Amino acid sequence: QKRKMALAAQSRERAAKQAANAVKYSKDNPIHPLYLGHAMARNLAANTMLVSENFRASDHLMPFGYGDNDWSLVRTAGGSLGYGVGGAVGAQLGAPDRPVVLSIGDGGVMYSSAGFWSMARYSLPILTVVWNNMNYQTVRTNFAAWGGNMKDQNKYPETFLGDPAIDFVMLAKSQGIEGAHVNEPGELEAALKRGAAAQAA
Repeated sequence: QKRKMALAAQSRERAAKQAANAVKYSKDNPIHPLYLGHAMARNLAANTMLVSENFRASDHLMPFGYGDNDWSLVRTAGGSLGYGVGGAVGAQLGAPDRPVVLSIGDGGVMYSSAGFWSMARYSLPILTVVWNNMNYQTVRTNFAAWGGNMKDQNKYPETFLGDPAIDFVMLAKSQGIEGAHVNEPGELEAALKRGAAAQAA
């Protein structure tokens, strides 16, 4: 019992430090990933099932656990990409009474964006948060880790997702899903609250 209490205290202290660190970035533009993760944790519903296809996300800031109102995390055990949209559809069908949030990078969306149509067709109240850094960032990071010519030259061909930039709100809307761009950190919390309210409606 003594060890359990000590570990719980350490956990609370670590979480408080992480939250304080995230708040430091609350004014950054582009929106900082730590602040986005922190804002999601504070503004989305209790008992959320988070399907994450975002290997650089701030999942550690989110309230995962085993209590009745704690969040659950669904993610691949490997490093493959493309499962997120379909995984979220499956999670919502498997747990229709829980709020499901898809946390996904812009590159991940481009593997499987047709799944938005399935969300609309079957009226699945999945909230999708697209972390848009205009890159296949996981691919780019892996190339950098492996080294070689690309790392030496700091050039990663075919990983940039701009020119033209992809409008993910329009991409989803074309398949029956409503969305909103959030570019300013001051607009983030209100947008997340609107998303959570739409899920609950």
